[in-house]
Amino acid sequence: AFGPILTHGTNDPRARFGALCLFCDCVEHCGPEAAERYSVLLSKGVIQGLNDEINGGEIELKEVSVYGVSQIARHAPKETFSIEVGKIAPQLLSIAKEGESKTKDEIENLRLVENSASALATLSLFQNSPFSRNIDGAQ
Repeated sequence: AFGPILTHGTNDPRARFGALCLFCDCVEHCGPEAAERYSVLLSKGVIQGLNDEINGGEIELKEVSVYGVSQIARHAPKETFSIEVGKIAPQLLSIAKEGESKTKDEIENLRLVENSASALATLSLFQNSPFSRNIDGAQ
């Protein structure tokens, strides 16, 4: 019942936030089978949650979407982001770049910026992540 809420099943940002959190937790904590089963649906919700035109400017939706990217990259099959990574990586980089020339006190949403930088690293450093094949020593 929560799946449709991830992808336009509601206009209620709190419901979408809750659904994103639920699917992030399933991918992170419920084992490889759950990660495989729910990661594709979560990736669709993540892409929408990162898009300001779709997320209604809700920072919390964007934050949980960034967190979802990390969980998918760590726990889901590598193929989950094979196509979407081209859309996701530039969005994460754009968010993370806000911290490039500012102090921590000057960054409007520090948690979002730091989590975006972490998600970019996760896309490269974990064995299942989309860019891991290019880096020796991926976990």
